[in-house]
Amino acid sequence: MPSHARPLIAALLGALGISKAHVVGHSYGAQIALQLGLDASEVVHTLALFELAIYSVPSMQQVADAFGPIAEQYMSGDRLGAGRAWLALVDGPDWREEIGRTVPSGPEQAEKDITTAFECDLPASVEWHFGPEEAAQIHQPVLYLLGTESPPLFAESQELLGSWLARIEADVLPGANHLMQMRHPTEAAARLVAFLKRHPLAE
Repeated sequence: MPSHARPLIAALLGALGISKAHVVGHSYGAQIALQLGLDASEVVHTLALFELAIYSVPSMQQVADAFGPIAEQYMSGDRLGAGRAWLALVDGPDWREEIGRTVPSGPEQAEKDITTAFECDLPASVEWHFGPEEAAQIHQPVLYLLGTESPPLFAESQELLGSWLARIEADVLPGANHLMQMRHPTEAAARLVAFLKRHPLAE
């Protein structure tokens, strides 16, 4: 996980005059959000994690096995093909249509970001560690939102975090996959809003 990202986030909140905030993250962004809860707990009121992956769960090996040929494809020079294969693996075969439906030019931007994803985000994500000792330091309310059509990696991660975190609220979005906020934006937002209303910031 980039060491510069977390202090930048805390500094941005300070510059905006925000002393405490609800923090929401999806996928790799959820890892950054959870780490922020550790490193700058004084500014994090709640954490909403949309399908954060904990790589110590059993099904991670299946993901690694599937990613092996994709990584070889990327290293061979077919970066676009590898990026599309990775997006299909994680987000489903219809990733282009689902992203494009809610994010103008989203698929094109995802393809432009392939190098950053493969050479920065993915390595940092895999190197990130979060275990029981770190979980014991998280005292904020935590929402973990899971899609029923996502890879087992995320259901196992939700279960593992549920055994570690003291104040976790596990929720499931029927019919959603890893692109839950794009496939079902209204429903995903409703789950988030309900969580935030249960844990309002003090006036």
